[in-house]
This record gives sequence, C-alpha cells and structure tokens, in this order.
Amino acid sequence: MKNQITSKFDEKIFIINGSEIEEMTYGEYCREYGADETTSPRGIAPRMHIRDKSEFGATEEDAVFLFEIWSWGTTGNNPCFTGTSFDNEADADNEIMEIFEYNAMNKNDNAPSYYSTEGEAIAAWAEREGVSTYSVVRFLKVKEYRKSQAKIASEKYAQEKVAKNLEAETEANSIVIDEQFANEILVARQLPKSGNEKHNAMNEVMQGLLARLNFGKIKTDYWKVFRIVSGRVK
Repeated sequence: MKNQITSKFDEKIFIINGSEIEEMTYGEYCREYGADETTSPRGIAPRMHIRDKSEFGATEEDAVFLFEIWSWGTTGNNPCFTGTSFDNEADADNEIMEIFEYNAMNKNDNAPSYYSTEGEAIAAWAEREGVSTYSVVRFLKVKEYRKSQAKIASEKYAQEKVAKNLEAETEANSIVIDEQFANEILVARQLPKSGNEKHNAMNEVMQGLLARLNFGKIKTDYWKVFRIVSGRVK
C-alpha cells in the first residue's frame, strides 16, 4: 500500500498557472497547495511535521526507530503529538503527504485543477477561454520562443558585460599612478558628495595623471577605469 502511495505522489501532473502550463509531481502539488503553514520557533513552516524520536542502543539490534507526526498547533506555539507514529521515515513522509493531499483537495479553494497530461491541460484552457486547442498551443509556443530569445539576449549581455569589465581592468592595470595622483585623490575624497564639486575634482585628478603619462583617451569605460585606478590609493 505504501509503495502505491509513494508512486502516486511521484506522478507527473500539469496545472494552468497564469499564462503557462506548469509541470510538477503530484507530491509537489500537494505540498504547494496543501501544506498549511504557520509561524513556529523555526520560522514559517508546515503545521504538520515529523519528529524523529529514534533511540540508538549499544548494538544495531537495540535501536528503536520512531517517527512521530506532530502539529505546531493553531497559533504555531502549541506543539502537540497527533498520536500517529511509524517505525520508518518513509511511511511517516507518506502520512504527511496524505495530510497535504487532503488539505489541497478539501480545504484550499485556491488550489488549481490538475491534469494527467499536458494535452488535457491545453484542452481545459481552450474550453475555459472559448478558443481552439491550436490557439492555445500556438500561444504557448510563441511565449516559449520569446522566453528563449530573452534568455539568449540576457546571456549575451552578461557575456559582453564580463568582456567589457575585463577590457577596462586591463586598461586600468596599464596606468601607473604617481605620488601626485595619490595625494590629489585623497584631497578630492574629502569634498562633499552633494553637487558636482567632488565629481569634477576626481575627473581633474584623473585627467592630470593621464596627461602626465601621455596616455591619451581612455578606450573602455572611463569611470570604471577610474574606480580601479583610484582604488589603489588607500
């Protein structure tokens, strides 16, 4: 019987979540929509939980395995034993999942319907919206395509940002600071942040250093290079 319960909670199901069809296990569904949570000494946690009361003797034969089902109580600060216990953790886990399942099915009006296949979820969505299943499938494919394009663009931007940062760091490392730059930077740091006085002073100090080095114009991110260079002055 327990093996049947375990396989039930491992089965894949599908729900309509906003404008997406989400795949999850039945166990994840029950935990998401049936795990009544409360405040507890451990923070926010499911009200029903397992406590390991196992005792270990001098030998393996002396060990007593006991896993009890407990509740944090109505307000989260009144823990109590439900009277149900098991001699192995797997059966205790299944019992907790059965409680979550009951809550999801009978106590949570906001729990969405679930479907055994993606096709069933698509058909339900189409019926709800009064459109064809083809329209739903097309909508989902377009959305998935846009998400993939956005991900590609995001990854490309991240790669370009890393490359630009490395270029700026390389350029900054080629700039040798002198004593005058160090002294002037320390003075500029004391200026008030309000207005442009401090900003302009920092820029003048940097431009002075570049001029003394005959460095020319910064080719990468000017202020990133400045932060790296000025950061050497402690």
